[in-house]
Amino acid sequence: MLWLALALASVAALIDVRSGRIPNAITYPAIALGLALGLAPGADPGLGARGLGLAVGFGPSFALFLAGVLGGGDVKLLAALGALVGFPAIVEVLLYSGLAGAVIGLGVLVWNGRLAATLHGMAAIAGMASLGQRPPPVPARDLRIPLGAAICTGVAWTLAAPVWGVGLVS
Repeated sequence: MLWLALALASVAALIDVRSGRIPNAITYPAIALGLALGLAPGADPGLGARGLGLAVGFGPSFALFLAGVLGGGDVKLLAALGALVGFPAIVEVLLYSGLAGAVIGLGVLVWNGRLAATLHGMAAIAGMASLGQRPPPVPARDLRIPLGAAICTGVAWTLAAPVWGVGLVS
């Protein structure tokens, strides 16, 4: 199922990089397909693991959506990937996607000349928090990171990790 997940994530990444959106037209059918595949006799992963994968893909990413870190399309893509790969493979996808997102985010900050200012701001916030002070709200910025690309990288990494001998869960 990781190959199917990689195909979905690749399409989503291309659309996200070009348009800044991951459309429901690909995430909702992928969720339905992932769960339906779990109903097949002898399915591996089965329906239970796929349902749990959907929940694990959705839960943490929805919390990040509420915090303003992820977009809604990213959340639905991770839920769909969870339904396709099941649990525990979605844990690896989430881990590798987060690492890829951090690298891509650093690259975007460097490219836009904002790395130093961002690190300075983070240090100031951490310093205030360590003194028990409430940091001021962070103003919204126009900087956008296409996390669909990071999620796609996370799926590819999950697929390749066992070949490289570094797989964590699957």
